[in-house]
Amino acid sequence: MSPIVDKERLRQVPPPQGQVTGWYPDPMGSTAERFWDSEWMELTRSPRLRLAAEALVREQAKQTSRLSLRDRVPPILLPPVSKEKREQRAREREHMKQQLWTEAERQAFFRTPAGRARLAFERGQHLFQYELDIDRIGPTVIPAPIGTAARETEDAVDILNSVVVEGWKLVDGKFFYVAGRGLVGCYLFRRSKKRRQKLNDPWRG
Repeated sequence: MSPIVDKERLRQVPPPQGQVTGWYPDPMGSTAERFWDSEWMELTRSPRLRLAAEALVREQAKQTSRLSLRDRVPPILLPPVSKEKREQRAREREHMKQQLWTEAERQAFFRTPAGRARLAFERGQHLFQYELDIDRIGPTVIPAPIGTAARETEDAVDILNSVVVEGWKLVDGKFFYVAGRGLVGCYLFRRSKKRRQKLNDPWRG
């Protein structure tokens, strides 16, 4: 027999999680289970089927979570995009792509000997030094006079001259062997404004 409870208190008890009709632990604090069907009923029982009720609630929660966002949220209808707007967006994407490529090329140049020499001159440094792996020279971009295109070279002398025309005079050069790198040339330059030439920016094509 169900214990006598205050019906008014029973109506004030919050519903169970999931709000699925069935048996739940008695929210009134007894060791029994109480039936819920849109509201807590006076009907109670021993908790022998509690696990089954909990499994039902978990299964219901899983089914709810499997619903896709499209099933739960109504689709947002956007106005159609005009041809002019699509073309404008395409131009903006292409412009952004070009800017990113230009910046990548600029940063790559300033990692070369000529690029580092240009930065050192613009910063007002009086000495400049760099090392060159003679046995492993890869394609290196060097600038050219204004109006002509920059080019790539693997010639150590070309790379050396590309530093000189950035405003530097070679004052010392030594070669030594380094394990894992091979023959390495170490060059020291002194600032020489008269040797500086007007050269192009390789990243600008």
